[in-house]
Amino acid sequence: MGEQKRFGKHIVHFEEDDFMFLYFEGVVDEHQMAAISNEHNTRLLQQGRLFLLCVAGKGVRLTPAARNEVRNRPKNLPPYWFACVGAPFAARVVVDMLVRAAKLFTGTTATHRFFDEEAEARAWLREMRRVHFSAQPAPPCA
Repeated sequence: MGEQKRFGKHIVHFEEDDFMFLYFEGVVDEHQMAAISNEHNTRLLQQGRLFLLCVAGKGVRLTPAARNEVRNRPKNLPPYWFACVGAPFAARVVVDMLVRAAKLFTGTTATHRFFDEEAEARAWLREMRRVHFSAQPAPPCA
């Protein structure tokens, strides 16, 4: 697809209709997080599912206001899966907290894992996609 957007140093790129690549670098403020969340939520609602690869670059830090953006998400979003690459321990704790908060506030089903290497993360997302599509009921015969 090649669709790419920048929010400060942060990049959102859709590699496929239901596959979002997100690169964070430096501080993420509430305006950037709101814009990134809007991209995520819009595509998720359009596709009915989303597979997200998040790569943490240098000095990634979410401001407290950016972390609070989870409260502004739509309710009952479709399921999504995300793999996070390169996040240090403290960031992993924050992401776990945000995912749990999103589930509580929105009723969203989000499955996530952390990886040290992008190749591992992509392989896991491909497997999650395969499992998701194999679990879908066959369309009715006409």
